[in-house]
Amino acid sequence: MIRDLEILHDQSRPICIVGKSYANHIAFDVLKKKRKTVLLSFEETQQQPTSFFQDHQFFSTSSTMSFKKTMIDWLSIKDVSFISLVDSSTVIDHDVKIGRNTVILDHNSLTPGITIGNHCHVVNHASIVHETSISDFCYICGYCYLCFTHLGTGSVVGLRSSFVPKPPIKLDIPPWTNLLLNSAVNRSIDQPGTYFGNRKINDQTSLTYSIM
Repeated sequence: MIRDLEILHDQSRPICIVGKSYANHIAFDVLKKKRKTVLLSFEETQQQPTSFFQDHQFFSTSSTMSFKKTMIDWLSIKDVSFISLVDSSTVIDHDVKIGRNTVILDHNSLTPGITIGNHCHVVNHASIVHETSISDFCYICGYCYLCFTHLGTGSVVGLRSSFVPKPPIKLDIPPWTNLLLNSAVNRSIDQPGTYFGNRKINDQTSLTYSIM
């Protein structure tokens, strides 16, 4: 349950949330009580004048990776300012870096030294620990555990998955990789695709195959 959302990278401008996904609706319901906020479909956003993109700061997320990337690529051409959102129940320790247009929802735990990139989505009750780095566009479902892991760009991690290397080895996950729910990953993955743990299911990536 979302309590409140802290706004990161805030420039105190009105907020535009792009795309009418479930998560975007939740963000809108919370933010409209704090700040002038509008919720627009991607098509409605594309029809706005140039001044609109200069006068607002933006947020957008979607569980469909290809659509999300299309929206973000288009907005980036407009050189917009992105905010990030973090639920107040998430515990963030010192020396944690969080990029732009990233949302971290309820009851997650982020320990010192981790990095979360731009345009990421962390759902709930995840533990991200021990020098884990999460690249741009990653999506992490609930109840996941990531330890000494590097997630490549656009990786999608299914519900209740865990990444548990044998120290000092770190796990490396290639870009646009899907990890199905209940995956247990204990060694690096070489090629993008859809996996259950370390077992490859098919060659489809998160850009071509949605696991949610």
